[in-house]
Amino acid sequence: MKHVLFKPKNMWKSPRQLVEKPESFGSFAGARVFSVDLNPLWVAKEMLAIILTVGPASYPKHGPGLRHFLLNKDSTFLPPFKLFSLLVPDRPEAGTILIYHAKMDTCAPAFKFAGAEISWSPFAFVHASIIGKGYDLNTLADIRTWCAEKRKNKDSRVTLSLHPRITGVDSIQSLLSQHRTKPQIDLLSEAKSCAVD
Repeated sequence: MKHVLFKPKNMWKSPRQLVEKPESFGSFAGARVFSVDLNPLWVAKEMLAIILTVGPASYPKHGPGLRHFLLNKDSTFLPPFKLFSLLVPDRPEAGTILIYHAKMDTCAPAFKFAGAEISWSPFAFVHASIIGKGYDLNTLADIRTWCAEKRKNKDSRVTLSLHPRITGVDSIQSLLSQHRTKPQIDLLSEAKSCAVD
């Protein structure tokens, strides 16, 4: 039986609302609160498809069930890694493409990390099997359960509370400079040479 990667026609309808004219309810505790028509399961499938696209070919082996989750429209899946989201402001230094890598916290306590980040204004997500509390986790929205949420209706009105941040965990490149002045995109060849700090 031939499988085709799940691609509903209106997959991008939900993220697009954050880009165009999201219905904002102001802010609460530093977070922006939005209301959007959203099918969490569909958005989660799109996020994980992007993770597989930019990650190493061996990555699916670390997440049993991930392939089945993406190839079957109605399947749900609780990933064995954390999945966070954040709001990225439209600023010159915003934007991070950080492929899967690991950092030890020997010289920077609480900053251990094993995962990746894909962010661009206005939306970003971070997936990690290990993430230290130094990354200010209370300002990252935990959306891991979206992968296991199944709704009867195609779209539902959902309230999202997202904190604005330039980046979730920052790029490998930015570790070498004092501050960011432009988007940080870590290429595969560069990231391999910096796999472990």
